[in-house]
Amino acid sequence: MNIAAPSIENAGPFTRACVWHKLLANKIVEVAEKIKKLGQDDPRRIVHSLKVGLALTLVSLFYYIQPLYDRIGENLIWAVMTVVLVFEFSVGATLGKGLNRMLATFSSGALGFGVHYLATLAGEKGEPIVLGFFVVIIAATVTFVRFFPTMKTRYDYGLLIFILTFTLVSVSSYRKDKVLRMAHQRVTTIIMGSFITFVTCICICPVWIGEELQNLVANNIEKLGNFLQGFSGEYFKISEDGQPLCDKPFLQGYKSLLTSKNTEETMANLARWELWHYRFGFRHPWKQYVKIGTLTRQCAYKIDTLNNCLNSKIQTLNEFGSKIQDPSTKICSESGKALRELASTIKKMNQSTSVNAHIENLKTATENLKFMLDTYHLKDANLQDIIPSAEVALTLIAVVPCIVKIADAVHELASLAHFKTPATRVSPFGVTAYDDPMEALTHLKQTSSVVAYKGDFEILSNKLVGLSKSHKLSYFLSGLKDEFRLLVRMLVPKSLNEAFGLAKIQEEYLLSSRKGFRGGVIDNGKLSILGLPKFENNTDQKLKLPLQRLTSAQMEERRKLGLCYKCDEKWQMGHRCKEAKLFLLEGCDMEIEQKSRVQLVELEDDGVMLGHQEVV
Repeated sequence: MNIAAPSIENAGPFTRACVWHKLLANKIVEVAEKIKKLGQDDPRRIVHSLKVGLALTLVSLFYYIQPLYDRIGENLIWAVMTVVLVFEFSVGATLGKGLNRMLATFSSGALGFGVHYLATLAGEKGEPIVLGFFVVIIAATVTFVRFFPTMKTRYDYGLLIFILTFTLVSVSSYRKDKVLRMAHQRVTTIIMGSFITFVTCICICPVWIGEELQNLVANNIEKLGNFLQGFSGEYFKISEDGQPLCDKPFLQGYKSLLTSKNTEETMANLARWELWHYRFGFRHPWKQYVKIGTLTRQCAYKIDTLNNCLNSKIQTLNEFGSKIQDPSTKICSESGKALRELASTIKKMNQSTSVNAHIENLKTATENLKFMLDTYHLKDANLQDIIPSAEVALTLIAVVPCIVKIADAVHELASLAHFKTPATRVSPFGVTAYDDPMEALTHLKQTSSVVAYKGDFEILSNKLVGLSKSHKLSYFLSGLKDEFRLLVRMLVPKSLNEAFGLAKIQEEYLLSSRKGFRGGVIDNGKLSILGLPKFENNTDQKLKLPLQRLTSAQMEERRKLGLCYKCDEKWQMGHRCKEAKLFLLEGCDMEIEQKSRVQLVELEDDGVMLGHQEVV
């Protein structure tokens, strides 16, 4: 451009005209493409423009029809101004502005007429003083009221129109005699313009701001779910392949949530003006959508940290990363499924039956990840390699409470808005005894892992409506294996998730202790959840204890020779064995050969033998 500029300046008039003609043509084409794209992105914009033109044409008919013009006169311009100022893109915004304008005009006109009447009582000299005094007081008061947040969000336009109309009526009344007629005509024309605007906006392709807010909140939740479901695969893919991350839409869509606060609050305030809707009805809880949006945005801030982790240069999957990969992937998967179900719940206004199962699985995966982090030994570990993966794990753990809060807020919305409950599908053969989930739940027993048992338990418990949490906990504990159930009950878990976590920890301990325990030796390095060492009996091998067994023939021979039963020395009163022996009573199973004779020897505290007895 710097090289071409001198040549254009030095060129002749004809050359300059040709260059500017080409630039103008290119600019026109560029503007036309932008207009086309704007209409294609949202065709409702084109419809809205035509609706505004139609409303102005209908108002203009009062000018064209002579009887109407003679009756109202030049004040018809207020109807035209009302259409231009009030007509908005959505029904809620149009109703809000229109109702504010009508109420403000009517109240301010009545107040202005009252002030004019009081001013006339003060006489010709006192009238301007009274009018000026009331204009100052009322204008200042209403202007100050505009600073209140509640008034600012919902009634700011009405307060502004109130100041304008009151000032016009009160001040113009000083020079005009027919003040009441003037105020009446202005109020009438504004009501006419507002009514034409309402009919055109609602009856022709209406845009309900409530539906826009509903879809916005649901789409934002779905964007979080899409990110979490794709995050684990992308993160560990980077770690394994060493390839840079490509910009993908589902990994960048959540960023629009970070700046959506003002939009959501504005839409919620405008949706309140839509007093009735065929889907929402009266008094829909729009504030709850703002609460859900706030929780969603808090979750998005934490997810932004995960997105930064994707850009970190991790070339290989270290031992710590491999250890957290499975629970982290489970958290991302269950989080994505839960958030998508919540988004579908908001869009369809139907209560979901699978969200609770995903939330429970999410909590379980979180407990597993916490357990792995607590039991990982940092000895001889390279912290520089561990910190990036640890940051991902801790961030995922921090995301889970946000998702639980979002689920609770959506459930609250479903309760306030009376979302529909999906009908239970009934078999064409009718309900039989085999379809009783309560009976199946009471007979459910753990046969494999704790996770598999919990999955079967949730499938049955979710089919039961009204089953309390305490009953669920009782049924869950009763179905556990004995090696888990007794220990878990001793710790008195308060919730189903806590009971599952304790059972899972005990299961992990038993699996690890069986790998490191051989021949009945105590593994002092591992403790159970009670802090006690765990014994494991090896049933494949017989316990070999240092027992001395004497048959009846051997005892008879030693008796004849006068030898001690425990040593080879002569026995006499006061005899003591030279080798000290320790007698240990251990609670373990021993296999004793049948028909064997064991000598029971009674000893005093000082080791003197008092008598003996044979036992077959």
